[in-house]
Amino acid sequence: MKLISKILLVIVILSVTILCSTCRKKPKEEGTNKMYCKIDGKKFFAKHDIDHTHCFYGVAVTYFDTLLNIKTDNCRDEKIDDGAISIGLNDSDGLSIGQYILNATYESKHPSYFVYRTDSINTGSVDITKIEETGDGGTIIAARFSFTALSEDGSKTVEITDGWFDIKVNENGYNYIQ
Repeated sequence: MKLISKILLVIVILSVTILCSTCRKKPKEEGTNKMYCKIDGKKFFAKHDIDHTHCFYGVAVTYFDTLLNIKTDNCRDEKIDDGAISIGLNDSDGLSIGQYILNATYESKHPSYFVYRTDSINTGSVDITKIEETGDGGTIIAARFSFTALSEDGSKTVEITDGWFDIKVNENGYNYIQ
């Protein structure tokens, strides 16, 4: 009887351990102005701040009813060569909770900002999980994302995986360093 109890206890402990190891912690959706992803498997984490060299690293956001533009820089991250990601969404019907497919090239006035971009073959998605107005006139926007992007010369792709952002913009549609 003791042997059966011990075996059952071991099975229960192993089951709980396996279940917990497969669970993914859901990112907060509180307007923390943070963004995380893996770039070719390397962790990239951006949050609002300015260091003593006046090098911005963080999440800069512009949001209006039909447009969301998020740009991150992480100039302190020596593991990532470029350390910047930009995601732009534009929906003439207004942005809402749901999935947006990243499959087009955006022509920028500043092409040097886009070393890698999505196209009809190298695609991905942004899944907006929360758009909520706050009592102070701001808006919290949270999402998960992943995509493959191609270099401008077509020689290399990067994989952006496990991405999420949790941002808060003020009543004018911007977030500011606090």
